[in-house]
Amino acid sequence: MNLTFFSGSVNQWVGLLFSYISCCQSSLTLVRFLILEGFHIKLFQLYLYVVHGNLISFMTSKREQIMFSP
Repeated sequence: MNLTFFSGSVNQWVGLLFSYISCCQSSLTLVRFLILEGFHIKLFQLYLYVVHGNLISFMTSKREQIMFSP
């Protein structure tokens, strides 16, 4: 009686442990995905900032040349 109860509880604990490990692994992949996504978003923002900054400075310099040209 005690032996079957003990083995059943061990099976329960092993199942809980495996479900916990799989849950941790899935959350880790989620966190890793979010970190990578955030990194890509930051790179994209930096790229947009550089491109738009260059574009805006180019436009303003052209406008100044047009405005101040005799």
